[in-house]
Amino acid sequence: MDIIITALGELVWASS
Repeated sequence: MDIIITALGELVWASS
């Protein structure tokens, strides 16, 4: 489930 964590991380990183 690394894809989910990666997508979540990117979303938060882009939102920052």
